[in-house]
Amino acid sequence: MLSGQLPSEISLLEQLVEIDLDENRLTGTIPPSLGSLSMLEILDLDNNLLKGTIPDSLYQAPSLRNLDLDHNFLIGSISSHIGFLSTLQFLQVDFNELSGTIPTEVGNLQHVHYLSVLGNYFEGDIPTSLCSDYTEIYANCFMCDVEGICCTACLPNQ
Repeated sequence: MLSGQLPSEISLLEQLVEIDLDENRLTGTIPPSLGSLSMLEILDLDNNLLKGTIPDSLYQAPSLRNLDLDHNFLIGSISSHIGFLSTLQFLQVDFNELSGTIPTEVGNLQHVHYLSVLGNYFEGDIPTSLCSDYTEIYANCFMCDVEGICCTACLPNQ
């Protein structure tokens, strides 16, 4: 099991395609330098002790397909810059302390087939442009009206 902070120097590994460090004891924040990894396809940092915000620079990673940050202590919101991640297929940020609304730009991502945002402090609804038969969506019930309408499954408010 790894512990400690994820060093920003990891971005010096320019050919890095996947970072899979889930279920460790990583602390600190997500290094903004990860956004400079032009070949990074998978960033999997779920089930750690990470805090702070999702760095805006991460939305600049041109090859990112999977962004898995659930079960941490992340705060802030999902930036509208997420719309720059044109290759994104999988976004999982559930069970953090994120707030705000789900940006409408998420609905413009044509390849997203999995979105999980439940267990945060989001307001508003899931962008209806995401609602389709081929997209799995997990959110708090007030974001989807009723389970089965847009959302694959929902979690009632606590």
